[in-house]
Amino acid sequence: MSENKQLTTFQRYLTLFVLGTAAGIIYKVAYLREVLYEPLMQALSLTNAEIGALSSIFGTVSLMCYIPGGFVADKFKPKSLLVFSLIGTGLLTFWYATLPSYNSMVIIMGAMAITTILTFWSAFVKAVRILGGEKDQGKFFGYSEGIRAAMGMGVAFAALAFVELASSAVSGIRTTLIFYGSLYVGLGLLTLFLLPNDESNEDSEPVITVAAIKALLMTPGLWLVSLIVFAAYCVYALQSYTTPYMQNVFMVPTALVGVVSIIRQYGIGILSSPLAGTVADKIGSPTKSVAIFLLFAALSGVGLVVLPNTASYWFIIMLTLSTAFMVYGLRGIQFATMNEAKIPVGSTGAAVGIISVLGYSPDAFIYSQVGGWLDAYPAETAYKMIFTYMVAMTCVGFVGVLGILKLKAKKQTTEASA
Repeated sequence: MSENKQLTTFQRYLTLFVLGTAAGIIYKVAYLREVLYEPLMQALSLTNAEIGALSSIFGTVSLMCYIPGGFVADKFKPKSLLVFSLIGTGLLTFWYATLPSYNSMVIIMGAMAITTILTFWSAFVKAVRILGGEKDQGKFFGYSEGIRAAMGMGVAFAALAFVELASSAVSGIRTTLIFYGSLYVGLGLLTLFLLPNDESNEDSEPVITVAAIKALLMTPGLWLVSLIVFAAYCVYALQSYTTPYMQNVFMVPTALVGVVSIIRQYGIGILSSPLAGTVADKIGSPTKSVAIFLLFAALSGVGLVVLPNTASYWFIIMLTLSTAFMVYGLRGIQFATMNEAKIPVGSTGAAVGIISVLGYSPDAFIYSQVGGWLDAYPAETAYKMIFTYMVAMTCVGFVGVLGILKLKAKKQTTEASA
């Protein structure tokens, strides 16, 4: 994949499908609490704070891996990185399936950050950006997120069935983890034998240098994209707490909570991410598309805050799904803003590393912070705090959007007067 134009349309979409499938399942065990929060806590005998701490450990190690991961993506072919990442994550998942002690879980979560971030993330994003070319950035990023959602949804429904049919939380979680581990290893082997060797992200540009890094750090657009990703990730992380909110405050039946959570986490993205990408390319601006989805995410968040707990639980389900629709639209196109932010394609690997460190930094604190709220305050109060926090983060995202649009307008003015 040295040049986008050297691939046929079929090859571009086939490569996108393979990349999206791998990305669709590789993070699911690390974030298993988002769908199976209560069963996971029971199976591992952990508190809310400990569940949050494990997520924060994964996030902290991830932050340490993003920047070197950018250099890894520039140096090695994605095929090699994907195979290592998938098989490595599979082996760690099999260890997880033994339901080990909290200390062992700390090691597992830290190691998973290496196999899913250091060797996977930047290579994935750069490959998608090159596949999209100049005209299809929104579409390819949106479609890749849609593929991720579709693949994740299929396996997540199977995992939920294992838990529902199991005689206990322990057996259900163990079976689910063995299922995921087998998928990771299987997909890793399929990638080894089926993915073309020439799917590399090696374009004609040189490996990034120290001078290029300095120039990149002086690029305003880098920091503005980072702000958008930061805000979008906060909104994504906070809306995940609609799962225990439905069950603990609105008393939605466990099976229905599981179904809604899977649709929220996986199914919604199948529609919203490609739609966001299509809108972005249609209006000619991924950044404006981000603004649209931020606005409606804020409105949905306000609904979660003001909805009384005496309301029918169908209202909370509707708000949960509408919020997720906006969140996954944002996730689908957030990196598509790099072109409008004037980040050079040749610096994509390093840029993604830097943006990810800043943008995904909430992983290091937000789950522990919110877990502490849930342990310290009455349930309804804690959840109102969480969703107010979420609305505030959409406002932070608008700052990044306005900055990029201002940069774009300034450049157009300069070019017109030249």
